[in-house]
Amino acid sequence: MPQAIKVIILQLLFFYFTYPQAISIRGSAFTFYSGIIGLFLYVYNHLPFKKEVIISLLGFAAIILACNISALVNSLGITSDAWVVSYIRSQMGWFFTAYLLIGILFKIHNKPTIFILFGYVIGAVALQCAISLTMHYNEPLKEFLFSIQHQAVFDERARSITEKQRLIGYGTGLFGAGFVCGYALILLTYVIMRIKLKKKQFILLIFLYFFIFFIGLFNARTTTVGLGFSLIFLAILYITDHRNEKKRVKLFIVSGVIFFIAGYMLCAEFFPEYSEWAFELFNSMSTRGDFHTDSSEGLIVNLVLPSGFKTRLFGTGSSVFFGTDVGYTRMFVYFGVIGTFFYFFYDFIILKQCMTKDWSITFLYIVIMGYILALNIKGWTDLNPMLYLLLFFFAFYKYEIYYPKVELHEQRLKKLKETKSSNQK
Repeated sequence: MPQAIKVIILQLLFFYFTYPQAISIRGSAFTFYSGIIGLFLYVYNHLPFKKEVIISLLGFAAIILACNISALVNSLGITSDAWVVSYIRSQMGWFFTAYLLIGILFKIHNKPTIFILFGYVIGAVALQCAISLTMHYNEPLKEFLFSIQHQAVFDERARSITEKQRLIGYGTGLFGAGFVCGYALILLTYVIMRIKLKKKQFILLIFLYFFIFFIGLFNARTTTVGLGFSLIFLAILYITDHRNEKKRVKLFIVSGVIFFIAGYMLCAEFFPEYSEWAFELFNSMSTRGDFHTDSSEGLIVNLVLPSGFKTRLFGTGSSVFFGTDVGYTRMFVYFGVIGTFFYFFYDFIILKQCMTKDWSITFLYIVIMGYILALNIKGWTDLNPMLYLLLFFFAFYKYEIYYPKVELHEQRLKKLKETKSSNQK
């Protein structure tokens, strides 16, 4: 099979990994079946990367344990809560699908770099943005794609109401579209700053950055959070990493301002029905002097702790929520402060296993963690699928490339010493 065809197939797999609800297979999302295949291959390959997998699964088990402790404390027995069942199913689907995709990645590219991995992730997000834009102008395509996606994304009534205000993505909800586009902007910033680029390639990536930003913004305004953290990441790299080209940062900012102004004008011209809502945050800065939206006012009101020491510590043990999307409030109500701690500590456990000697990667992880923490002010979410890709990428790299290289080097040194020793005799 030609290499180009393999790359296209893998890119499609990354797309459905990133947006598993874009296709419904016998009533289930893509990662349910791909996860089963990944688990089968993992067992067939004699359970590789045992240390990394066991540590990660223990971190995951701590979250489930916290859910059960919360249920037991509230006299609900061993939990069978719908959120727990759904969480286990979706997370394990993503976990073993990540193993499957990274295994294919290493087969196709032999010795892939982190930039290649990020390229596939960014490509998946860019593809979703391109499909969303095309759907806006092509009604038959939109109806077809909506017919094959998982029905949990939108029902017909919710879709018709939402379409009047914002762009509807393929295979993704509103908040989900925004936070995925946001972390794509962070990854793009890393690629733009760290990889060697020709001028045309640089301009192309800047264009891609703002294409994802504007389309993501029309899906959900949470995309601006990703924009903010990507710019923070840019500043960190500029200050701390001497290997970065300082001129590139300046060119990034100058060309970014140009693309933003041009994009803003084009959006106002061709998407007037979305622009006022999408750019409310930026428009408020020019009219009121502060960043403000109608929805942001409700966040502070809904960011509350439940009453009672026991409830604050262990939660209510039930995922029945009342009128708030704020992630922290939902967590506190469900499994309390203890469960919330383990929920975020799980991300730290995974990222800890992905550490390298490259400080820019460390800063990337810090920004990703900050992004996760910030997003949960708006809604309950995580970036675990992306973290699973990183976990298995570095596991494959360590055991299939780095360790064999070190072992080969040691064998050569040993042979060289033996040759010198025999010559001296």
